[in-house]
Amino acid sequence: MANEPAWCSVHQQNGIHLNNIGVVCLLCLTQTHVTVQSQPAPLRGSTEVLPLFIADLEARAVMREKKYGTRLMVENGRDHLEDAYLKALDLCMYLRAALEQQRKQHASR
Repeated sequence: MANEPAWCSVHQQNGIHLNNIGVVCLLCLTQTHVTVQSQPAPLRGSTEVLPLFIADLEARAVMREKKYGTRLMVENGRDHLEDAYLKALDLCMYLRAALEQQRKQHASR
């Protein structure tokens, strides 16, 4: 339940449940990260993800080829680490937004 003492596994100290998303302690809050609660083992699902992922990769390559006239190549004049890092920052922002949206949906139930 919200605001009940809990254990922060990252910093090994007391924390609080944050709307059933995870447990945060004072260090978590100051370092702006949230520890995610453990989840049960996965069940057998209905759709395998790997073929979907491969299809997405191919579609992305085709889109890139149409947009830039080439697929992603090594030694193409770009800094791949910088490009990937910037995209990873965007990914983290999208993930945090999704977690917040999920938190608000759970809170409104």
